[in-house]
Amino acid sequence: MHRFAPLLALALLAASEASAVPEARVRVRGSARLQATVTHAELGTELRGTLGDDTGRPVPSVPIRVRWTSPTGEVLPLPPHEACARAPSAREPRPFDGSTDVLLVDTDGAGRFCVRWPDDLGGGRLTLTYADDRELLEPAQAVIDVDRAPSIELAFVPPPTTLSADRERALLQVEARARRSSIPRRRLPLVVSFKPEGAPETLLARTSITPGELLRVPFAPRDLGQPGAGELRAAIESESPPVRASARTLVTATAMLEAPSGVTADSEGNAALEVQVVSALGAVHSGSIEALALGRTVGIAPVQAGRATLRLALGPGERSVAVTLRYLPSAPWWLPGPDHALAARVEGVSPLRHLPWAAALLALGAWILAGWRRPPRAERSRETRPPPRPTRRPSLQWTPEASRSAGWSGTVIDAHDGGAIAGAQVRIAGGGKEWSATTDGRGEFTIDAAPTDASLTVAVHAPWHSELERPLPPPGRLVIALVTRRRALLARFVDWAERWRAPGDGTRREPTPGEIARAASNGNHDGVATWATAVEAAAFGPEPVDREREAAVRSLEPP
Repeated sequence: MHRFAPLLALALLAASEASAVPEARVRVRGSARLQATVTHAELGTELRGTLGDDTGRPVPSVPIRVRWTSPTGEVLPLPPHEACARAPSAREPRPFDGSTDVLLVDTDGAGRFCVRWPDDLGGGRLTLTYADDRELLEPAQAVIDVDRAPSIELAFVPPPTTLSADRERALLQVEARARRSSIPRRRLPLVVSFKPEGAPETLLARTSITPGELLRVPFAPRDLGQPGAGELRAAIESESPPVRASARTLVTATAMLEAPSGVTADSEGNAALEVQVVSALGAVHSGSIEALALGRTVGIAPVQAGRATLRLALGPGERSVAVTLRYLPSAPWWLPGPDHALAARVEGVSPLRHLPWAAALLALGAWILAGWRRPPRAERSRETRPPPRPTRRPSLQWTPEASRSAGWSGTVIDAHDGGAIAGAQVRIAGGGKEWSATTDGRGEFTIDAAPTDASLTVAVHAPWHSELERPLPPPGRLVIALVTRRRALLARFVDWAERWRAPGDGTRREPTPGEIARAASNGNHDGVATWATAVEAAAFGPEPVDREREAAVRSLEPP
């Protein structure tokens, strides 16, 4: 027992010394987040911000110290201030660092603060600091560089959204608003200009304006250049910094049609017509001209360099037809002018017309009598093959191709004007197999495929023409005529309208979509009216009709 006495004494001594050491204390401090902005308003310069901790909670009812320094770092006295609406009042600081050039701004219950100076502070820097007296949060600081606000501001009153070039004179109203009441009332040089998109700036006026004045600036809209989008600008360059204002606007012009009052068509009802399209700003360079007769489109042509060559298709039969020409804009700044009416005279068939055919038949008979042996047939090359004739309806024509033992070739054309359709997709399918080709710039295509025992179909798709699908004939040459989606919608409309027409209506004139829409509205046929209005917009509107739009209009078609 006595052997362990020294060890027991040492243990007791160490325990007593450890109990004598004071307990260590640890204090954890959070971080504060101070955010602020400065804005220039008509009532002066406004400082607004928030104070919160690192968890996002606001820090309420604490002072924020605000110090104002010049761009060179010199501490400046802050001008008289006032509290913002519904904000805690700002007050002069209690002496805490021997400085009287510091302002105290208290946060509200949501950690927000705001103070306003009625006058412009000018160029300099605001330094905001926060120090927690309880030492629970780390100090925070925010530094804001403040630029000198212009003493006045410019504005177009009201901002013009459109400017019509059809008017010889027009007025713009420019207002110079004073930011401070102490601004001297003196005339300041004012420049008003217009900057079109993609074109040089055009000077409209050089004048002068007084702070607080609403100035009317006359100008000639025809000086704005071509119609289109642009920006109106007003500037006082003599101020420091310069004072500027701008407003986006659209320059519009009305497209006027110049065409003869009458035209003569041949016995088939075909005629060519030159139409001039002009405006107050010169020739019109876009859009199209549409000819309407008997409630349907009888011709349409694009406008290029102020001119359109219109080909009318009135149909055979000697008679006089009233034709209406109208402009279809392709841009929002071109406005359609009044329609142009003309009388088209369709000639009758001349008795002498058959003489060439009779002479040809006589010559053919003489040739047959002269010799029964026909010379070997010479295949005509593709280059010399005559162009396909328009069919005016969707169709598929087949002829054998003597030089080919397998496959199909052919042309895809417009059913009304006979023009080639480039980029059309031709697809042959059947028996679990499929072949396809795309037409070239001449509307030609070739599909090398061996015929099968299965039934084959050919389907043709083009962006602006309705699809055609038919049984495929044997290998050979195909001429496929497609109808534009506009014409397809009109054709379906006319067929439906003939069935819908009231019994006893003896008129032979084809009804227009507008007439059907009005009649349907008067008869409380809302579905018919909606469909007829959609047909009119698609068939006669400026926007092209693709597959989706055609399907949307056809979905409205009543049973």
